[in-house]
Amino acid sequence: MTHPVWPLFDLRVTTPRLELRYVDDDLALELAELATRGVHDPEYMPFVVEWTDIELHGVEACLDLFGAR
Repeated sequence: MTHPVWPLFDLRVTTPRLELRYVDDDLALELAELATRGVHDPEYMPFVVEWTDIELHGVEACLDLFGAR
């Protein structure tokens, strides 16, 4: 079904391992909840910039990262 207001809400690029789609409010909440659990093993830093070590306090802080309102 096509979204009545903005058709890009329905756009998806899908591969066997990945799906890219617009981040709506429900998905932003799901991503925020996942982010509060951590992105990687805390004993290992896979990134040059330690952006995953930022102190976040709850889902609300994570929602700000994803631009949710």
